[in-house]
This record gives sequence, structure tokens and C-alpha cells, in this order.
Amino acid sequence: MGVIRFFIQTFQMTVKRVGGFFGLVIRNPRVILMALKHMGLTLLFFSMFFIQLSFFLMEKILFWLIHRTPFGLILKPILPWWDKHLKIKAREMLDRIDKVRIFKMRRSYLIRLGYDNLRTKQTRSLVTVLGMSIGVGIIVYLLSLGYGVERLVISRVAGLDELRMADVSVGTSTTLRMNEETMQKIQQIAQVAQAIPIVSTVGRINFQKATTDVMVFSAPKDYFDATRMNFLRGKPFEGNKITRLPQQRASENIDDIAGVFDERKDGTFAQPTTGITLYFNVLPTQVATAFSDCSIQSEVKGYVLRFPSPYTGREYWGSEYAPLSPYGRAGYDAVSGQYLGRWIKIHAPLHTQSDEGVYEPAMNESGRQVYADVCIQRKHVHVEGQYAFSQVAQVLGMASDSANLTQESSASAQLDDMVRLVSTREDGVEFVELAASMSAQVKKQTGSIPFQGSPSGDAIVSTGLIDLLNIPLARALDAKFDVSFIVVKNLLPKIEGRAFSEEAQYRIVGVVEDDDSQYFYVPFKDMQSLGIENYSQLRVVVKEKADLSAVRKQIETWGYTTTSTADTVREIETLFTTIRVVLVALGMIALGVASLGMFNTLTVSLLERTREIGGMKVMGMVSDEVQELFMAEAMIMGMGGGIGGLLLGFAAGKATSLALSTVAITQGAGYIDLTFVPVFLAVFILLLSFGVGAVTGLYPARRSKQISAINALRYE
Repeated sequence: MGVIRFFIQTFQMTVKRVGGFFGLVIRNPRVILMALKHMGLTLLFFSMFFIQLSFFLMEKILFWLIHRTPFGLILKPILPWWDKHLKIKAREMLDRIDKVRIFKMRRSYLIRLGYDNLRTKQTRSLVTVLGMSIGVGIIVYLLSLGYGVERLVISRVAGLDELRMADVSVGTSTTLRMNEETMQKIQQIAQVAQAIPIVSTVGRINFQKATTDVMVFSAPKDYFDATRMNFLRGKPFEGNKITRLPQQRASENIDDIAGVFDERKDGTFAQPTTGITLYFNVLPTQVATAFSDCSIQSEVKGYVLRFPSPYTGREYWGSEYAPLSPYGRAGYDAVSGQYLGRWIKIHAPLHTQSDEGVYEPAMNESGRQVYADVCIQRKHVHVEGQYAFSQVAQVLGMASDSANLTQESSASAQLDDMVRLVSTREDGVEFVELAASMSAQVKKQTGSIPFQGSPSGDAIVSTGLIDLLNIPLARALDAKFDVSFIVVKNLLPKIEGRAFSEEAQYRIVGVVEDDDSQYFYVPFKDMQSLGIENYSQLRVVVKEKADLSAVRKQIETWGYTTTSTADTVREIETLFTTIRVVLVALGMIALGVASLGMFNTLTVSLLERTREIGGMKVMGMVSDEVQELFMAEAMIMGMGGGIGGLLLGFAAGKATSLALSTVAITQGAGYIDLTFVPVFLAVFILLLSFGVGAVTGLYPARRSKQISAINALRYE
């Protein structure tokens, strides 16, 4: 109970004193001003001391290098310039600084006197400085390892130029498109140096009677110049700039591909676009709004969701809608003078949207899901096939003609060949599914997209691809293979699903180092010659590294997604910042032990020189000058330990790198530099060692100031 009472009383007393201090500050604001003034004078005192001490040690190190080391022959010509110019200007500056002091004795003289006092006890001083150097050296060594390994990892992840780049894509959006208009819009940003288009697709390679599918990237020469790709053989494409294709497509044969149509056609509102019935489904990531008519002004009946079995319906001309391309403004009605959009009329089950955003089946009074004839926008669906409506109508008409049993029997047989068994859904609604023979008719028509002109025939391949093709690296250049590109709707809106380009022969003109992936590059104009309008992504290069974040935010406000190697670098930097904090904490333990040794040295020196202090005061030195003398000695040892620690830590780091590199070179990895000492770290270490010296010498210096001259002369 007594212990608990003691802690309670101590806590109450502490709170009372703290409260009294704040009450005094509130009642008398001059206390704050006095405290700020005292802090300012203290900061000025140590700043002037640091400047003068740095100049003094710099001069000593220079003279030591000239007279005691082999570097003297190189540095000796500097000495006359030092004496005639820098030394004179430095003394003038130091004299101006000393004028702030109210004492008569120069601080530069006190620093020299303190240096001479330390030399009288040379062994003890060297041991103290060495202990300080070891403590500081451990911090320098650990931090240099942290910075060095971080720089090594970042250099493997990204080069300096890659930190100015970001990749722009549409992400998960199904409405955004990336094309020449997007590229020009990004290039108009003031901080952007260039925007480089990239098209990625799949290529089907035929090589020595073997077939394989690999990734294909189409990029202009600017892409290779910006990324500085490592070529093991060959070089980038030459003279491959982005070109504009004429409005005329590569060939009229492209219209043979399912779903291909012109940019804008003449049509009549509320009339079918063609005589074709579509076999389609709602896109997986889309929900189609169901309108009563093919107009955005009509009543919304509900929503149509993707269904396990595809829908059937016909495409009609309706009102225009956004986005305007390629379906929202695909036609023009010359009679009414209005633009037309593509819609689909279907008989489909409807859904409603709850307040939580969940889509639920719309039910009628009998508890069954509501089916209705509605219009949905063409942009929300994916066509899986098509068949001539007139053929199905003819067959169905034949099947319903009961006047001729023979004809009915024949029609029924034909209909049975076209449709599968009538089934019933869970809600009781009957439906038919297309049979195998009909499915074969509604499958997408196949066709090859021709090149407009001849493709370049040049390819840059990865080392992983030549390994897959079993081509030796030494014989990779000029090796040839045949390839046809698989083009999808995202790249060429005029097709449904995917289509193959005509086969072309390509020759390897360059090999890039990437053993883990199989891909190759082709000139950008080759994809343009296929009529591809959209890009897979854009590589944006900013003018300055600091501008990257702002440019990415602006692009993301437009709905696009950006990624950059800078994100990975930032994560690496965050990780190593945490590691460096731990390393500093470990190093501070050694520095604390070294500072205790310096404190012990200064305290013993104070006791040994008590009579000397009394003599100095009797001869005319004021107490503040005696205090500064002891502070000078402490700071000299602290700064000396900092300089020695920098040298020891740097040497230990380079020795570690050399030892590791000896093993790495034997394995063919080359020299590995594991340590790095940035300039700001060296300045921080010098300031830290100066601060440790100042704090350590503060107590002995104040004791020396308080010693009475008479009592000091009597001290034995």
C-alpha cells in the first residue's frame, strides 16, 4: 500500500507542477518569448561553433594530407590558393561571427587551445575518438548497406528513365476506348513529353510444322528508344513512325467477317437494319436497360441480364445514344434528318433493381417472372452467331401449314433438324434451343483480315521465344517464321468476337533478353495496316520525374487506369525506410556506449585540470570562455569521431562489397556494390557526431564555469 501511495503522490505532484507551468505561461506570455529567445541564442551559439570548428578541422585535414600522405604532391598546389584566398576570407567571416560574442577572446583561438589540450593527453584522446569512430562507423556501415541494397534492387526493377513513365489502359471499363484521339489528348498535357501507343494481341506462329500461340506487341521505334531495351542481338526497328491510314479499309473482303459494318449507314427509324436474326447474349459485365421502344425517350420497363442460354432477336434502327461509336450513332435517317443508333428487339425476362443495387427478377401477380417485348441497346450485347430470318420463317410457316400433311411432315422433319427439344425453365416458361445443325449455321462466319499493302516482315523476339522455337541465339538473326494475328473486337470494333489476319512471314531482326516469357514485337504500322483503330495501352513519358504523379491523376480523372514502375519503387523505398530505422536503432546503441566513454574522458579531464581552470580564471579568462574551451574539446572529439566513423563505415562497406563480388565474379555476375553513402547521410553523420559531442560535453563545461577560482587553486 505504501508503494501505491508513493506513486499516486508522485503523479499528483507532477500534474500539479505541469499545470502550474502552463498556468504561468497563460498568465504571462513573456515566458514564451523568453523561452523562444533563449532557444534562438542557443541555436545560434552551436551553429557558429559548428562553422568555425568545421573550418578548423578542414584546415588540419588538408595539412595532414599534404605533409603526411602520398597525396601531398597532388594537393600541394592548392596550399598557396588556400593561404591567399580561402583562408583570408574564412577568417574575415569568422571575425564577423565573433563580433556577436561579448567576450574578448576569439572562439577560433579557444578551438585551437582545446585542440592543443587534447594533444597533451594524446593516447587517451585517440582512444576516446576511436571509440566514438567505431560507434559512428557502425551506424554508417548499416545505413550504407541499407541504401546500397535498396539502390541495387531498384536498379534491377527499373532504370532512371522508367521512373518518368506510366502505362495507361482502359482497365475494367467496357465503354472507354483508347485510340489516336486519346493519345493526342494526353500529349496536350504540358508535362507530357510523348505518348507511345502499344497494341498487344496473340500471334499464331507456324514454324517447322509446329504451331504455337504467343503474345505479340506492336510498337513504334520510339518505344524502344524510351525503354532502352537490352538487345543481345540486332537492333530496334528503323524509321518506324506512326502513320495515318487512308479512310478506305485494307480490303473490301473485310466485310465478309461476321459483324463488320460501315462507319455510318443510311436507315429508317424503327425499321430493321438487316434481315438477319442475331444469336447473342448480354456482356458478362453489363446490364442492359430494357426500353418499351427503340428510343432513349421511351419508358424503361426493367433490365435484361446475361442468361445461361443465348437470346435471339433482330437489330433495329432507333434513336442515337452515347457513346456515339460504333453503335450509338451508326446510321442516319435522311427523311427525318436524325442520327440513328443500333438497337435489338427481343422477348426477354425482365429484372428490377433494389435500393441496395441488387438485380432481382420482376414478378407478376401469379408469381412468375415477367417476360416482355423490349428494346435494348446494341452496345450491351455480344453476338455469338446469326442466321437468315427468312429461312427460319419459311420453315416455321411450313410446319404450321396443316392443310398438307405430307408437306407438314416434311417441314416438321426439317424443323426438328433445326431445333432441339422444347424445354421448360424453372419459372414454367417454355423455350427452344438451336440444334447442332442450326448451331453450325449460326456460328460466326470466319474470314481473314488482309493487310493493306505488304507487312514489314521484321520481328524482335525474346530469348524465351527463341528457346521455345529451338533456335540457337547465335543463329537467331534472319531466322524466319510464319504468323497470323488474332484480332479481337476491342482492337477492331467492326468484328464480333475475334478474327485472324492473313498469314505473313516475319524475319528476326533483334533479340531482347527475357528468358521467362515468350513474345515478340512487330512494327506498329503492321497493326495499322490491318485496320486496327484502338490501342491496348499508351506508354506516357513525362518531362520530369516529379511530374509523373500529377499527370497520372489527371489521366485517371478521365476514367483510365495508370500503372508505373514508380509504384513498385515506392513500395521498395517504404520497405527499406523501415529497415533503415531498425538499423539506426541498432547503431545508436553502439553510439551511446561510445558517448559514455567520451563523457568519462571529459569528466576525468575536468577533475585533473581543476587547478588549471583556477589559474586561467586568475589570469583573466571569464567563466564563459572556460566553458567554451571545454565545449570545444568535446566537440572536437565528437567531430573527429564522426569523420573517423565515416571513413571506417565506408571502408567496411567497400570491403564487404569486394568480398561478395569476389564470389559473384566467379559465377559470372560481375562486381556488386552493396553499399552507398549519399551526401546527405554524410552531412547527417557529421551533425549527429557534433551534437553528441555537444551534449556529452555540456555537463563538464558547465561544471568548469561554476568552479570558483580560489577553490580551484586550493584543489589537490
